[in-house]
Amino acid sequence: MDYLSYDLVEEVVSYLPRPDVETVSRVAGRSSALDNWSVISDDQLERRFLLDIYVYLQGFEREEKKEEMSPRIRICVQK
Repeated sequence: MDYLSYDLVEEVVSYLPRPDVETVSRVAGRSSALDNWSVISDDQLERRFLLDIYVYLQGFEREEKKEEMSPRIRICVQK
C-alpha cells in the first residue's frame, strides 16, 4: 500500500468513516513506509467535523385538505 500516489490515498481515505481514519492514522504513524497514509489520515481528522442537517418539507398536498400549494424544501445546516 506504500506505493499508492498521494492523490489516490487521499481519495480512499476521504470515503472512510472517522473511526476507520483514526485506525489508519494510528497504524500508519508506526511505519515510515506508510508516510502518505499517515499524513493524509492526520489531515482528514483535522478537517472533519459534524454537521446537523434539518430538512423541512412545506406545502405538499395532503389528502385530507386537497390544497394546491407550491411545495418547498428548506434545508438548515449547522456546524
